Amino acid sequence: MTRPVFFDGDRQRLRKLRFEHPRVQVRMEMLRLVSCGESYSSASRLTNISDATIDRYVAIYRERSIEGLNRFDWQRPTSELPVHQGTLEEEFRARPPHTVAEASRRVEEATGVRRGLTQVWHFLKKSLGLQWNCATAISLSPKKTVEEHSANHAKFLVKTLEPKLESARRREGQVFFVQAVHLFQGALLC
Repeated sequence: MTRPVFFDGDRQRLRKLRFEHPRVQVRMEMLRLVSCGESYSSASRLTNISDATIDRYVAIYRERSIEGLNRFDWQRPTSELPVHQGTLEEEFRARPPHTVAEASRRVEEATGVRRGLTQVWHFLKKSLGLQWNCATAISLSPKKTVEEHSANHAKFLVKTLEPKLESARRREGQVFFVQAVHLFQGALLC
């Protein structure tokens, strides 16, 4: 590759800008070495930059001058999922997915956007604020439905437990909490 032409103003700016930004420092130092007469291979060795990168930096300098080297045109991919965030949030709050694989499948069905498990997991956690909740077993009589069981607990709370707690608050008695273990084969989402 032919050596670029450096003007005096450019050399002074290279000298100044080579200490401004960590990534810009490397670019400016490499170009400063080339402007001082160093060969590309020598500049590559001194700055620990590959020959291909030096060629790319020199091409940027030729095309856009020092300002081009001072700018980074990094392109970050943007996700299509935030467009569907509202509908996905409603869907997942109404019917939480049991696994990330299920969530990924449901995202694809609802939006047509196919994403891997990691991307879906990050979307659920960061964008929707969802988190994994572990299911645990609760004691439940096999002869009762969940609704009947909940109604019995509510009745116990109002008729039995609350009066005893109130008497303990008035220092007329004591309440001790102990945990009983009831075996139940199965798991319910609490």
